[in-house]
Amino acid sequence: MTTTESDIRCYELIAKYFEYNDPLQVQEMRSRLGLEEEWESLPEEFQQRILAVDQDVQARYSRWYEYGIFNQYMATIQARMRKAGLELPSPNNDLVERIKTPYTYYSWDARNPKFTKKQIEYFQMRTKVYLDIWENADKADLLKYDWEDRRSPASARAALQRVFWGNHLQDGQIFRLANTDLKWLRDPAYPQIHSGYKKDIKELLEFYELYYMHLEQNKYEAHDFEHTSQAISYDLDQWDWVTHNWQDEDANEEQLERSLQSRWRLHCIYQNGCLPSEDITTLIALDKAAMLSEVYRLFSPCERKFVHAVLLDQGVFDKMPE
Repeated sequence: MTTTESDIRCYELIAKYFEYNDPLQVQEMRSRLGLEEEWESLPEEFQQRILAVDQDVQARYSRWYEYGIFNQYMATIQARMRKAGLELPSPNNDLVERIKTPYTYYSWDARNPKFTKKQIEYFQMRTKVYLDIWENADKADLLKYDWEDRRSPASARAALQRVFWGNHLQDGQIFRLANTDLKWLRDPAYPQIHSGYKKDIKELLEFYELYYMHLEQNKYEAHDFEHTSQAISYDLDQWDWVTHNWQDEDANEEQLERSLQSRWRLHCIYQNGCLPSEDITTLIALDKAAMLSEVYRLFSPCERKFVHAVLLDQGVFDKMPE
C-alpha cells in the first residue's frame, strides 16, 4: 500500500488521542504497525516525522495502558527507535499526567467524556453527510485521493474509518459503510482505484472477515488435468492440509495456495467425470471439514463456488442428517 501525506498527518494526531483517551488511538496504533511494515520504502521525511511522534508518545504515554494492541504498538516503536539510535526515557522518568479539565463534556460513551455537546452534534451530522458522499462516489472520484479537500470522498472515507474505530457508528451506519466498501471491492474497476481507498476498505472488511470472502481472484483455468490414482491421491492430501495451522503466517498462506490449487484440479477432474466414487466420498468429507474451519473465511467467491459444487451436486444439503 502507498503511504500518503494524509496517513502521516493522521498519525501525528495520536498524542492528542492518548491525552483525551480517545478510542481513535486504536486506529492510529494499527496504522503505525502498518507503517512499520512499509518502513524501508517510506520517504526520509515521513520516517523522521513518524519517529518524532514515536519519541513523544514513548516519553509521555508509555505506561498509561496495558492491553494487547497498545503493548504491540509500544514494542514496535521502541524497537524502531533503538534501530534509529534514539535513547528511550528511563523507566523512572515522570510521565505526563492525564489531562484534567474544569469544563463539562459529553460523549457517546458517558463513562469516557471528552467532547462538548456541540462538538458531538457536529460529529454526528458530519458522519451522516460523509456516508452520503461515500455512497454516491463514482469511479472517477476514486481514481484520485483528494485528502486535502474536506468535501471529497477521500476525506469522507478516511473520517468514517476513524469514526468506525472510535466505535461511534450506529449499526445501520456500519452496514451502509461495509455495503459500499463491498460494492467497490467487487467492482471490476477495483484494481484501478487509489490505494488510499483500498487500504481503508481492506482494513474494515478484514475486521468483519469479509475481505477475502468477496475479493475476486480469477486465477483458475479449466484443464484436462492428469487423473491417475497417484495424482488424485496427491491432490486429496494437499486439500486435507488446508485446515492445518503451521503456526507461521507465511507457511499458512503457502499451504492455502497449494491446497486450493489442488482442490481446483479435483474440481476439474470431477466435472470431467474422471473422479472415482471412493475419492468423491473422501473429497466430500474434506470439503465439509474445510467449510467448518477458520480458513474458510479466506476463500474467494470463485473458490467457494468450486468447493461447494461437489457438495451440491451430490445432494449433501438436500436432506438434514440425523
